[in-house]
Amino acid sequence: MINIDNKFVTDFINDHISDIEACGTTFDYSSESSLGINGQKFLIKLQGVRRNIIYMTKEKMIKFVTDMKKEEVEKFVNDKITMNEMIKFAEEELKNDEVKNELKKEDIDKFKNGKITDENEMKEFVKNIIKINPYVLYWFAYTLYSLKKPKNVNFQKKGSDYIEFIEQLNKRYYIKISTKIQKNFEQLKEFALKKFNKIYLLNFNGVYKKIEKMFNYDTFCKERKSTSSDKIINLAYQFVKDSNLLCCPYCNRAFIETINENKIRTAELDHYFPQSIYPFFAISPWNLIPSCPKCNHVKRDPDTIKTPHLYPYELADSRALFFVPVRNDKESENNDLQFDFSNPKYFDIKIKIFQKELLNEAKNSKKIFHLEQLYQNNKKTVSIIYELLRFKGEDFLREVAQYFTHNPTKKNKIQAKLKEFINIKNEMLLPYGKDGILGKLSQDIQDYCTDPFIRIFLTYFC
Repeated sequence: MINIDNKFVTDFINDHISDIEACGTTFDYSSESSLGINGQKFLIKLQGVRRNIIYMTKEKMIKFVTDMKKEEVEKFVNDKITMNEMIKFAEEELKNDEVKNELKKEDIDKFKNGKITDENEMKEFVKNIIKINPYVLYWFAYTLYSLKKPKNVNFQKKGSDYIEFIEQLNKRYYIKISTKIQKNFEQLKEFALKKFNKIYLLNFNGVYKKIEKMFNYDTFCKERKSTSSDKIINLAYQFVKDSNLLCCPYCNRAFIETINENKIRTAELDHYFPQSIYPFFAISPWNLIPSCPKCNHVKRDPDTIKTPHLYPYELADSRALFFVPVRNDKESENNDLQFDFSNPKYFDIKIKIFQKELLNEAKNSKKIFHLEQLYQNNKKTVSIIYELLRFKGEDFLREVAQYFTHNPTKKNKIQAKLKEFINIKNEMLLPYGKDGILGKLSQDIQDYCTDPFIRIFLTYFC
């Protein structure tokens, strides 16, 4: 929601290179046969580029993940999938309009008419599908590993996470599961993991845990001796402190503070690309966003490569989302542009999207962090701002000053009081500054109430 000056991230990396790189351990994966052949290969490759991964920017992280998924899935197609499985896979994927629109019509017709009979030609057709949606196999592995048993599962209820998961296994991955196994969650998960591991020669559970040790976030957050000096360091604490943030960049409602004694920080570090999905970005500074505990918890690990939200380090200004008071008193005689917002009972706070180029990210931020719902508790703040803007005490003081043109001393005193009054009023409107707590709400409401163009645009065009 609000931007973060990203220069501190670069400075933090330069100041703590060796300590960041020391957050994790390395292994001789060639002797770890329990990880599976592909598991060993993947970890050896990951370890070879570990240093580059740690310092990747957001765009490089996205490219790395996309390339990795394409490579892993294409390797699977080349080595392990049968002709019958490829046909079933293609049939299922062609139900997706996005896939159909991207493929050549003549290739689709050839497949549907059963004219792709050569195995290599079928592999090329399947690869073209995978290039459109490179997440297929990776998501299968991640879903199996991370799925938690939903509470109060109703086995008859369509749409529950549990039923969707079973249907996904049956339809998309062609794993047939008996009714008996379906009714036991742990048996289901164990069965599916074994099936996947056997097909792909990869112990996903074991590989995931090794990645967590290679990029160890727990070490990043602990007090320990620096590798370059005798100082005791806590990188997570130092990162929050160096950010100089006054409040959470996601909600702008909670203070962020560091307390020197015992190195206490009130902020948590959110992983923009979730640690549960992308453990290899766990200690990458460009992936760490200082945030309040509430925002970090409500985020719930969406895949931000598929569902990106606003990224504070790249937000040129905070106008992607704009707070607007919207009347809920429909019986009022005043129209929307004349409405009186002095009574919180008669309006709600809505968030409109001001920058269309960030439409998707802004919508996702609004939804993921439940911003509109949270800000209904701040309607009184809006009313206070509205009343302050409506109070024209400075106009009165200017009129009084006109009567003392013949007395420069008194006129100067009145003008000094005028200046003092304006400063106090401005401080009341933005008590913690533009970047402080509720600073965005206050600034947006001021702009909405004082700038006719912004008010008309937001009321009728957003």
